[in-house]
Amino acid sequence: MENIHKNTNLLLRKFYSSYSIETTPHLDKEIDSYKAILPISTPVMIASPNGSSLDEVVKTAKRLRFEEMEPVPHITARSIPDLAYLETLINKLQVEAEVDHLLVIAGDIPTPIGPYNSSMAILDLGILETRGIKKIGVSGHPEGSPNISDSELSEAIRWKNEYASRADIDVYICTQFVFEAFPVISWERKIRSLGNQLPIKVGVPGVATLQTLLRLAAACGVAQSVRFLKHQSPNIKKMIVSSTPEQLIKDLAMHCAQDPKNLIEGIHLFPFGGIKKTSQWITNQFSLNTKV
Repeated sequence: MENIHKNTNLLLRKFYSSYSIETTPHLDKEIDSYKAILPISTPVMIASPNGSSLDEVVKTAKRLRFEEMEPVPHITARSIPDLAYLETLINKLQVEAEVDHLLVIAGDIPTPIGPYNSSMAILDLGILETRGIKKIGVSGHPEGSPNISDSELSEAIRWKNEYASRADIDVYICTQFVFEAFPVISWERKIRSLGNQLPIKVGVPGVATLQTLLRLAAACGVAQSVRFLKHQSPNIKKMIVSSTPEQLIKDLAMHCAQDPKNLIEGIHLFPFGGIKKTSQWITNQFSLNTKV
C-alpha cells in the first residue's frame, strides 16, 4: 500500500509536469506570450475549428516554435480537399515551423469536403513517413462516438496498431475529453484486450464553469460525461463556479500505480475556460504535489 501511495504521487507529478495542451489560431491572438505561461518544449496542439485557413495554422505553428514550444498541428481528414492541399500544408509546416509531430483525426464535419473520410485514409497514403514526420497522435473514444459504431472504433484501434508496427513513426492515442476516470479505465482495459500497444494520453478538461463543460459534453455526444456533470451541478449556483480536474487526474494516477501494465502515459488539456487559467492552475498543482 505504501508503494502504491508513493507511485501515485510520482505519477501525479509526471502528469502535472509533462502534459500537452491545445490552442487555435483564434486563441493564439489572445496570448501575449506562451513562454510566460507554459514550460519550454510543451507540446501545443493546434486545432483549426470553423475553417481556419492553412496560413493561419502555419502562422500559429511558427510562433509556437519561435517561443520554444512544440507545435502539434491537427491534420483533420474530412477537411482536406485534396492531396495537393495536404502536401502543401505539410511542406509549409515543416519549412516554416520545423514541425515533425502531428495529430491526425477524422474531424466531426458530417460530409468530407474531399476524398478522405477518416484518419486512416490519411495515414494509409504513406506521405507522413516520407516527409519525415516522427510522431503522430491518433484519436481514442473512451465513451464511444455518436457517429461511429463500437465495432468500427475497435477495428480502428486494431488498424492503428498495425500501422504503428510498420511505419517508422512514434504513434500514440490522444482521447476525447472525459470528466471521470472510470470510463477511460474501462476503455483502456478493453482495447488492451483487443491487442492495443499504443501509449495513451487522456483528454482532460481544464479550468471552466460546469455550465460550459456540460454544454461541450452534450455537443460531443459523451453521454456518461453528461450524466456525471449533471450529478455534480444540482443547482444553478454550482453551474457558474469554475470546475477543475484534480480528482480525475488523481484517480488516473492511482489506477496507473495499481495497474502498471496499463498504457496511460499522460494527459492532454483542453483549456475550455482559457489557456491562461488552465496553465496557471496546473502550475499550481505541480507546485503543491512537489511538496507532498
